[in-house]
Amino acid sequence: MANDENASKPDSVLYKLFGGPLSEKQDIAAKASPVTFVSKGDAPVLIVHGTKDGLVPLRQSIVFHELLQKAGVESVYHPIQGANHGGAEFATPEVVTMIDEFFRKHLSKSDAALSSPKPSTDPVLKDIPYRTVGDKTLHLDLYRPEQASGKLPVIVWIHGGAWLAGSKSQCLPERMGFVRKGFAVASVDYRLSDAAKFPAQIEDCKAAIRWLRAHAEDYNLDTERFAVWGDSAGGHLVGLLGTTGDIRDFDSGEYLDQSSAVQVVCNYYGPSDFAAFVTTPGYEDHAGPQSPESLLIGGRVQDKPEEAKKASPTTYASKGDAPMLLVHGDKDPVVPMGQSKLLYEALTKAGVPTEFVTLKDAGHGGPQFQAPELISQIESFLKSHLDKTKAGMK
Repeated sequence: MANDENASKPDSVLYKLFGGPLSEKQDIAAKASPVTFVSKGDAPVLIVHGTKDGLVPLRQSIVFHELLQKAGVESVYHPIQGANHGGAEFATPEVVTMIDEFFRKHLSKSDAALSSPKPSTDPVLKDIPYRTVGDKTLHLDLYRPEQASGKLPVIVWIHGGAWLAGSKSQCLPERMGFVRKGFAVASVDYRLSDAAKFPAQIEDCKAAIRWLRAHAEDYNLDTERFAVWGDSAGGHLVGLLGTTGDIRDFDSGEYLDQSSAVQVVCNYYGPSDFAAFVTTPGYEDHAGPQSPESLLIGGRVQDKPEEAKKASPTTYASKGDAPMLLVHGDKDPVVPMGQSKLLYEALTKAGVPTEFVTLKDAGHGGPQFQAPELISQIESFLKSHLDKTKAGMK
């Protein structure tokens, strides 16, 4: 922060902390900076920062997170869109749950999360390891009804966060009551773009689905009735899951004898065509080198046309894809509604059963996406197509 002219003013916080202008106090400033001491074996860190913080630059948290990851320290970076330096956004139920689960996970015995999962009748099972890539182990949470007869249909939730943040603790279908409606709900973590570039993210999601199918008998799951649901970056990934069930390009790792195809998709405001996205009027900043899309594929979208095409669900739309329900707000400031429209048109043209719900005056998420009437519509869409799958097996 030495380039910040305010740091050299006698009345600034940093001037008072270090006893002089920061530019002249680099030694003591280094000693006071957590980044100076980052090394392997440090405590896991959850970093939460508002994207509109007017006091501490967001870049401070990004640099800290990147250095922790580089040192092999588990670090979760969670930016809160539109939040300033503190405020109500930092005390929402979602943030509180995320912090609670992060603490509990790392305060438990270190080897507990890595032990082989044992079949259990417990309705809620947290931190089940489903894949190890290099030195990183990925986990999922599984929620099941306390009482159920027969094999359970499954909803796999893929979280959003610009492929840079978020975690499986933000499980929308579980919060919206779909476990009580008779579904098993699995919430999946995947490698973020600061740790691995595309296609790592879709490879992890497919690995989770294969793992769940391979262990279906242990958890009373119906291997033929798998739904996927995700928001934003998670919407992008479920879009890919729905359109790539007939190809194996993104299948890698264990349980390759199991299918990663899904039977139905609910896509909340996910990108679908990267090349069209970054040229949409009003969204041109996504063409920059630091945009989430560019960071995902390893370069500016316009400079990486093949990678952008490979990452776009519209590329794979074809007959036989999973039926898809697309939901998008017409005032979305992050992902243009046209992205859902493009995928809807591509799937419809291919003869795939597809529905497109536009939420008037809705942005990028928010209460309108959890309205009771929408929940009922989603439930009906999922059950109707999963029931068709079950009927076809008889």
